[in-house]
Amino acid sequence: MISRWPGDLVAKVANKYYEGYTLMAAHMEIPRNAVVGVLDAVRNKALQFALEIEQQAPTAGEVSPGTKPVPDERVAQIFNTYIMGGAQNVALGNRAAVQHAQQIQAGNADALKRFLRDQGVETADLAELETAIARDPAPKGERFGKRVSAWVGKMVSKAASGVWDVGTKAAVEVVTTALKAYYDLP
Repeated sequence: MISRWPGDLVAKVANKYYEGYTLMAAHMEIPRNAVVGVLDAVRNKALQFALEIEQQAPTAGEVSPGTKPVPDERVAQIFNTYIMGGAQNVALGNRAAVQHAQQIQAGNADALKRFLRDQGVETADLAELETAIARDPAPKGERFGKRVSAWVGKMVSKAASGVWDVGTKAAVEVVTTALKAYYDLP
């Protein structure tokens, strides 16, 4: 399968490949197994959704039209869990392109602490974060509370000074993405 580059992207990089030549068109080849993988993932999510509905109401597929064997709220919850994911994924990488993914469900302090511990955050710092979360009001918009923001700043300082063995940019990304997942922020 071939995916052609948009014209504006081609125009932007047209003179950057070979001196004296202009790029007229470009495309990216998408391997067959990538398409098969996407279709497989969609099929599996739909199957999980259907199986969960069947578990909630075994006769759900046999009711007359207009009947709701499973309440709308429960269907929405099942849909969010199996189709949308129900949690945010945090993925981190290093120069060797190793990926680590961890799910942090909104409000799950144990998952948040486990994830941060896996990233090298010390136990004392995790206890300090737990206290900050408990004392701060729930975030408004995308801003964390005063104490949680101070904790984030402290962790970035630790990264910058080398106390926390992670790059400064990665520290910001790790901590803010994990906290956004915990608070269910966009």
